[in-house]
Amino acid sequence: MTGQRTVGRTALGRVAIGLLAVAALGLLSPVAKATPQDDADAAITAAWQAAGGDTGSLGPKDGGVYPAGDGFGQNFPGGKIFFTREWCLFVLLDWCSRNLRHAGAI
Repeated sequence: MTGQRTVGRTALGRVAIGLLAVAALGLLSPVAKATPQDDADAAITAAWQAAGGDTGSLGPKDGGVYPAGDGFGQNFPGGKIFFTREWCLFVLLDWCSRNLRHAGAI
């Protein structure tokens, strides 16, 4: 009987040690946190790729995502894409941008 009880305690001890190790790994592992700029970059990139990416009407990316008002923007040779949480995504093509700038709207 004594041998059986020792085996039971050993098995229970191994399970307990295994659970502690899993808990420790869970507490010590890094947590990935997305920032609003990361979210904007992902949304803008997805829209740009859907529009043809480098070979689309916007062309290749021109710099990185930058803060713009309540959201973020990304420049392209053929226009701009803006992202806000309220409005989601909108594309401002270069010809539209020139006309709005000429009218003093931007």
